[in-house]
Amino acid sequence: MLRTIMSSRSKFRRKPAKIMRIRDIKKIEVFEFDDQKFFKFRGQPLHKIHILGTVIRKFVGKSQNEKKYAVITIDDGTGTINVKQWVETEVVERAEFGEIVDVMGKPREFQGEIYLSPEIIKHNQTIADELLRRAELIEQEIEEYGLLPEDER
Repeated sequence: MLRTIMSSRSKFRRKPAKIMRIRDIKKIEVFEFDDQKFFKFRGQPLHKIHILGTVIRKFVGKSQNEKKYAVITIDDGTGTINVKQWVETEVVERAEFGEIVDVMGKPREFQGEIYLSPEIIKHNQTIADELLRRAELIEQEIEEYGLLPEDER
């Protein structure tokens, strides 16, 4: 039995986060099955997203049922997206207005809004990090699709 468990564990591979522009996150397809939501981008399943941008808004409050939550809005120059966290909100609360942050999280959808539920937020990123991310995105698109996006030509 232990071999069965170990062999099934060795087959498990963590899904890597997809590095994305916010404008592309807005194009994600959302599917529902058995009260669960699934996400696809360009026909591929999407489990985690990795973005880098500037915090342009921050809000900490309580929901109608008195649960604490925090929201930051991130802008990467192509669009904006909310990053939301409930109950244990310290990760989001540490973000400051104007700070460049690197966010890895799971896509979520509620009432038509796609947002990120963060797993990791790296604070105090630099312009060099932004330039590196832009290069990573271009390289990724060339590898995956063999083309450059229109705004990079």
